Amino acid sequence: MKLVFTSPRSELVGLMQGILESAKIPCEIRNNVVSQALVGLQFSPELWVLRDKDYDEAMALISEFNQKTTDNLPEPEETVPPNIAFKKFRTNIHLWLVISLILFIPPWFVLNIYAGASDDIRHPIQLWFSLFHNPANVKFSRIFFFSCFIGVPALVVGWIIQCLVILIQDAVAKIKRHSKK
Repeated sequence: MKLVFTSPRSELVGLMQGILESAKIPCEIRNNVVSQALVGLQFSPELWVLRDKDYDEAMALISEFNQKTTDNLPEPEETVPPNIAFKKFRTNIHLWLVISLILFIPPWFVLNIYAGASDDIRHPIQLWFSLFHNPANVKFSRIFFFSCFIGVPALVVGWIIQCLVILIQDAVAKIKRHSKK
């Protein structure tokens, strides 16, 4: 099995497949679904011949077709108007972690996690220190669940707030750039 043709234009790959199949050369297209599903990434459909002995004949047919007709094919239509500019979204990991930490720390001092009469631990910070004092205790699972139920939402909300801050910073910077002109 050998690669004989690839192009970001899937219609050309399909056309080449038709040419090879009309010459009784078995072939298949790969990456066609991936290139359509992941728009913007560098996946191009590929045409592969199934038998290695057909490779030379397939390459001859493809090069013959390319010499005759490639120049006459119309350019693909643009799906995005040329005046729209896409930009990559910025992220500030340090800001995200600081915001998440700010959201994560207050519950350690505010929440009451008193589980029963057998221990006198009422706050997560006491639970954390008691873990190091008596590590064989079941208190680790309470720390784990507390961290998951408070920590994960703090990370998610921190990410959302960080995104909003970055968007606002970009908008302000854009306004300042336009006001200078």
